[in-house]
This record gives sequence, C-alpha cells and structure tokens, in this order.
Amino acid sequence: MALDDYRIHAWTRTELIRLWVDLSALEYGVQNGVVYLRGTLRPHTLGWFPGNGHVGNGNGRRRRSETCILAEDVEAVMRALPGVRDVVFQFDNLIKDGDHWSER
Repeated sequence: MALDDYRIHAWTRTELIRLWVDLSALEYGVQNGVVYLRGTLRPHTLGWFPGNGHVGNGNGRRRRSETCILAEDVEAVMRALPGVRDVVFQFDNLIKDGDHWSER
C-alpha cells in the first residue's frame, strides 16, 4: 500500500466515524486511490443522525430511510477526500440507481 493510500485509509476511517457509521458490519480499504466499501451500511445505534429524511414537497412527502441518506453523505464525503480517484460500493442492504440510493 502506497503512502497516499495509508493516508486515505486513515481519513476514510475518520470520516466514517464522524458520520456515525456502524463499522462492525462494514469493511473498507484503499488501493491506488480507490476507496472500497463493502458490507452492510447502517448508522451507529448510539449516534446522532442529522438527515431530515424527507423527499419531495407539499402533501406528497415520503419518508426516506436514514440508511439511504447516510449512503448519500458517505458517498459525498469519500469522493471529496484528497487523493481519492474513485469509490466502489458493495453494500448488502443498499443499491444505487443513477444518483439515488435505495434499500434492497
């Protein structure tokens, strides 16, 4: 693992913890600037979750799961890390369709 990959790995862990991701069911690694996230993504049960969970407006509001909102936050933060060339997601409980995350 290159020195940059070690730094990205450390930043990845820091950001996942900052977002209150439950790391007990999630594996992560970095290779050549590509972040790999695999397993089950879920918020830590002891953490505070900032998302409002609503999509749409007016009377047609529907509730989105905290996990989908968390996935969007994780993706945005991982892609913004210095040196990250790409992020590969292999979540057991979520799937990405275009720009949106949904539960399996």
